[in-house]
Amino acid sequence: VNISPEKQTLLEREMTSANGDILHGVYYLREQMHKFAKVPEQVLAEVLEHNITEFNEQDLHGLVPIVTQQLGENGQYHSMGAGDIDIAIRGLEAIPKDDPKHLPMSRIRGLELREAVQATHNLLPGQVLVAASLSPTSSEMDPDLATSYGYDGRTMLRLQWKSPDNRTKYMASYTVFDIPLEAWSASLSDRFDLPAKPKTAKDVLEISLEHGVSEGTHQEVARQYFSDLEEYLNEDDRDSLRLQIEKFEEDQQRLSEIASYYAHEKLLFEVELARSIEFASEELEDFVGREYQLLDQEHQAIVDTHYVDGKLKMSRELEELMLTMKSITLFKRAGLAARNPKTVQDLADNVGLERVQQLAISEDQIRGFNLDQIQAQDLQSKNEAEIAASGVDCEGGCAVSLESPYSQGVSEAKKAGLSGEVYSWKDAKCPGCNGAKRGKVYVDNQGSKFCQSCGEFSIKGRRGNSFKDSK
Repeated sequence: VNISPEKQTLLEREMTSANGDILHGVYYLREQMHKFAKVPEQVLAEVLEHNITEFNEQDLHGLVPIVTQQLGENGQYHSMGAGDIDIAIRGLEAIPKDDPKHLPMSRIRGLELREAVQATHNLLPGQVLVAASLSPTSSEMDPDLATSYGYDGRTMLRLQWKSPDNRTKYMASYTVFDIPLEAWSASLSDRFDLPAKPKTAKDVLEISLEHGVSEGTHQEVARQYFSDLEEYLNEDDRDSLRLQIEKFEEDQQRLSEIASYYAHEKLLFEVELARSIEFASEELEDFVGREYQLLDQEHQAIVDTHYVDGKLKMSRELEELMLTMKSITLFKRAGLAARNPKTVQDLADNVGLERVQQLAISEDQIRGFNLDQIQAQDLQSKNEAEIAASGVDCEGGCAVSLESPYSQGVSEAKKAGLSGEVYSWKDAKCPGCNGAKRGKVYVDNQGSKFCQSCGEFSIKGRRGNSFKDSK
C-alpha cells in the first residue's frame, strides 16, 4: 500500500486515539500494511480475536471468548498494538471532567485501571483475578447516561490469568443477565465475610478486585461464583442463570464456530477498508451501492458528498459509516444463527417471530455447504437488507455501541399493514405528498403501498394514514 507522507502523518495521529473506536482494527491493519509487504498472520489473528469478543458482547452472549495478550518491552501486556494499562488510562481520560453526573463513571473506570495494573504487576502464574462488573443502579447513575456507556442490565465477569513463564496473559469474559445487585452483594458479603454488604455496582467491582484472587481454571472459578449466587436469586432468575451456565459449559464449540465464521467475514471487510486509502475499492463500491436505498436520508447524504467523479473518496466519516453498516447486520446475523434470545426478541419486535425463524434457518443454509457461492451471496444480501430495514441498533458491554444508520421505513410499512417482502419504490410519487418526490414509498409483492414521509397507505383497497390513525 503506497501512502503519502501527509497521509501517514494522519494515520499516526488517528492511531493514537483508535482504541475503543470502531475503526481501531482498520487502522491497526493499515499500519501493519505500511510496515510489511503482507499483513502478518499474527496481526490477522489478533484482529479476528478482537472481533470475536465484539460478537460475544453484542449478540453471542453465551460465548466465553478468551483474549490473549503478550508481554511487551514496556512491561504491559499487548493486543492489537496497545498495552492493557494504556487502554484503561485512555478509558478513564475519555470521561468528561467538567460534568459531575459523569463522576460515578470516572470511579468505575478508575477501578478498571486498577484491575489492569493488578493483573499486569501483581497476578502470579497459577492465580485467577476476578472482576465482577455490573450495570449501575438508577440511584448510582442516571439510567440514560448508563445506557450511553453500554450498560444494559448485564454482568460482565472477567477472569484473568497468566502462562507459567509470565509472558502471556489471558482474559475470559462471561456475560450474564438477570442477576440483581442484591444477589451479588449478599453472595460476595458471605463469601468474603465482609463487615458490610456492597451497596453499589462500583462497590461490587471494588470488592471483587480486592478479594477475588482464586486458584483453578477459569471455568472452575466462574462456576463457583455462579453457584454461590443461586441461593440469593428468586426462582425465575435462578432458572435463567442455570440456562446461561448450561450454554457456558455445553455450547461453546457451536458458538465458537458461529463467532469465528462471522468474525472472519468482518475481518475481510476491515482488510478491504484498510486497503482503501484514497478511494473505495470495487468491493466497497458494490457494498454501498447495494445498501444505499436502505439508509436514512442523513446517511445517504453522507455517501452523496463523498462521490468525486463517480468514485467514493474515502474519509474517516465514510469508513465509520461503512463499518457500522456491515457490523450491525453481521452481529444480528450471528445472533440469529445462534438463536440468541435477545437478538430474536429485538428483531421479532420489528419483523415478527415467524420471519425471524425463517431468517435464522437461512443463516444456517448460508454457513452450510448445500448452496453454491452465488446462491449463498444472494441469500446473504436479502438477510442483510431485511435486518438493515428493521432499524435495530447494537449496544451493551464494552463493545462500541452502534446506532443504526438505516431507515426504519420497512418496519414502519409493516406496522401499517404491508406484508411479505417489502421494497423501497425509488421513483414513486405519493398522492398524499401532492405528487412530490418526497420521503420514501414502500410496496409489497401484493401491490400495497405506504409512504414513510406522510403516513398515507393503500392496503388491499383500504386507504388511510398511519400517522393520523395512531393519534
